[in-house]
Amino acid sequence: SDKKSDSGSKSTLEIILEFGHKAILKDKTVNDYTHDWEIWVKNPNDGKIENFLEKAVFTLHPTFDNNIRTVTRAPFRIADQAYGTFPIKIDLYFKVIINHSVFGSILNTKASLASAKMEMSVSAHNSQL
Repeated sequence: SDKKSDSGSKSTLEIILEFGHKAILKDKTVNDYTHDWEIWVKNPNDGKIENFLEKAVFTLHPTFDNNIRTVTRAPFRIADQAYGTFPIKIDLYFKVIINHSVFGSILNTKASLASAKMEMSVSAHNSQL
């Protein structure tokens, strides 16, 4: 939602995001992997976060092949298989939005990206998280 400050000269945009993951125990171990898992970033109300989010970069444990994974369009999620617990770092890159009064529309500029970082641990010890 848009919010204006008391001075009325600036506005801010509040974006609500949901970070989540789940791990499901495999019926049979495959190549020592015991769980299928996925992790995501989304709007909890099914909003179009791709209007605000340029990309999400998921950094997995270094033992994963392709351990830095970039998602540049919705859904912002990755999935894989694992056998243990490991931390995942998620870097979010937000689009810079400019309210351009001449054209009366909101324009996207890629000149500068804002970023946010968070870390979460994925556990494959439970049958479902």
